[in-house]
Amino acid sequence: MKKYTILITTLLLITTLIITALPVLASLVNVRQSHTAGIAAHYLHSTQQLSQSFTTDQAYSLYSVKYKAYRIGTPTAFYVEIKLADANHKPTGSVLASSGELYPNLTTDSAGAVYTWILDTPYALSATDEYCIIFRCTGDTSNKLVFFSDSTNAYAGGIECYSSNGTTWTSYDTWDLYFQTYSIDTVEPDIYTLPPLYDQPTTVYLRGLITALG
Repeated sequence: MKKYTILITTLLLITTLIITALPVLASLVNVRQSHTAGIAAHYLHSTQQLSQSFTTDQAYSLYSVKYKAYRIGTPTAFYVEIKLADANHKPTGSVLASSGELYPNLTTDSAGAVYTWILDTPYALSATDEYCIIFRCTGDTSNKLVFFSDSTNAYAGGIECYSSNGTTWTSYDTWDLYFQTYSIDTVEPDIYTLPPLYDQPTTVYLRGLITALG
């Protein structure tokens, strides 16, 4: 009977430690760059790509991107890419990170919805550098995505651009897409020590490097 009492008490203590740690896990989701305003403004299809540049305030590992959009018709594929920005805030160089999806299942409600796009592989961004999020889609004027954007020049860290071929880009000047970037972070391990129970030895539990998906 004594052994069962010890086991139950130990399990209760472990459960308490796990529950106590949950707020720490939640706090590890970090928004890095953000502009969350806009109206349904710009189309995305085979001959219209969109880009939003952003400037990092510190180095971090880019894990995901949020955007606001809705769908018209049935675009066949949707892609998100990350590139460096040039001096004019336009995409340049090779693709640093990307992800794609066939037949994107976005809402058809013109009020739009906010979606999270997880990159295939997180990418380590440098501090105080400017990057571009590129959105492209296979479709036509009847099968396309509509992105939300704001014309008040509210985001100081970059601008929106558009392109018909992904090579030559034109600035939308005062426009900025609705977007957010998220990091993936880790915390140092915490060690919890349980006092010995009756004639049992002291038990140490290690919560080792916890990774938060932003």
